[in-house]
Amino acid sequence: MASTLREDFQREVFERDNYECVVCGHAAKDAHHLYERRLWGGEYSGGYITENGVSLCAQCHLDAEATTWSVQELAEMAGILRPPLPPILESGHIYDKWGNLILPDGTRMIGPLYYDSGVQKILKPLIDKGTFTDYIKYPRTPHLAWSAGGEADEMVLEQTYFQPSQDVVVTEKMDGENMTVYNDKIHARSIDSGYHASRTWVKNFAAKWQGNLGHEERVCGENMYAVHSLKYDELPSYFLGFSFWTGRWCQSWDRTLELFEILGVTPVPVLYEGTWDQTTRWIQGYHANPLNDQVREGYVVRSRDEFALDEFRQSVAKYVRPNHVTSDAHWRHNKLDKNGLAG
Repeated sequence: MASTLREDFQREVFERDNYECVVCGHAAKDAHHLYERRLWGGEYSGGYITENGVSLCAQCHLDAEATTWSVQELAEMAGILRPPLPPILESGHIYDKWGNLILPDGTRMIGPLYYDSGVQKILKPLIDKGTFTDYIKYPRTPHLAWSAGGEADEMVLEQTYFQPSQDVVVTEKMDGENMTVYNDKIHARSIDSGYHASRTWVKNFAAKWQGNLGHEERVCGENMYAVHSLKYDELPSYFLGFSFWTGRWCQSWDRTLELFEILGVTPVPVLYEGTWDQTTRWIQGYHANPLNDQVREGYVVRSRDEFALDEFRQSVAKYVRPNHVTSDAHWRHNKLDKNGLAG
């Protein structure tokens, strides 16, 4: 009988670790996934990658599931120099098994699987201790299969999850910086993103309305102050909102627009609205015009309805034009060049 993927994975991990627990040296009983299988997708076969596994005894496996050690710590114990990262997560950060970001002070930001009932049960001691912040990092948006402008480590969907009759909204993918606004904080993609002069305008703008947000509410949008690879001359605002969240729930597009109007937030431009079936025909027309890739960074397709944080990968996807980064130097290290506002 042919072995299963799970059996091959365990055998390869055990052989590498000499059938010993990498933590305590006792006999190995489990091949532990460094990153939870559900964080992986497509070609990665649920994380059954040898470098995503370490050999553990029964007790150390329980401790690892409870995130006693970070992914990096367990990897080092097994001699894995660079554990593979699920494309839904971003490089340059330290995570626990469940994809929650571990901050320098030991606190954690909520990841894509945090609200799962099983994960909640496992992490309850840490949740009760106040280990998790109230701030949530905006998820990494997967690329549509025909998107050519992503980084090498980003997730590209082999197939879309939208249903033919599902209502979707296509918005312009703006060439800016992702920012999240809470009632008491504002940060770029990372909670510890620090200072940059290009963020001052958005922080001053958000200060006028962020106090109206509830404890679990947050606005995500694009900071358009600085020129990245595209120059904009007629922006309606330097902050363009693209989603409104209440806890784990991204609000429907219609509700998002209502809330943006109340707050005075300008939404990103809408390029098309319709069912996914209709949208695929619009997409064909979009790509038939080469001018689009010259004047736009791309587009984002999202479900018109509300969706949960752990449904993000099935509810939002983007197209980015080829070679959209035109400079080898990151925009933050260049001289600040400001986009223009309309009027």
